[in-house]
Amino acid sequence: MPPRPSKKLNTSTNPRAEFWIPPSMEMARASKRLIISAEEIVPHEEIAKYPERTLIPYYIVDAVVHAPGGALPGEMPYDYWRDEEHMKLYFEQAKDADG
Repeated sequence: MPPRPSKKLNTSTNPRAEFWIPPSMEMARASKRLIISAEEIVPHEEIAKYPERTLIPYYIVDAVVHAPGGALPGEMPYDYWRDEEHMKLYFEQAKDADG
């Protein structure tokens, strides 16, 4: 299961991984290297308002990727839904070894 993109992130401090699912948190902490993709890069002050929401400490993050729409064709809760047509097309083509 791939880790979910982070909703908000500040590159100089802690990621605000608002939509991580529990297995992803354990995988992140157990990883030798951790790259986090984020829908949005925000100022430190926004992250500091709610420190209890910080699930992944900065010192285990190796790199940050600003990736708006990075969860597509999946969804980012409250921002966009999964692309059902793309998913159907993918699954249909994946049935065939040539697809």
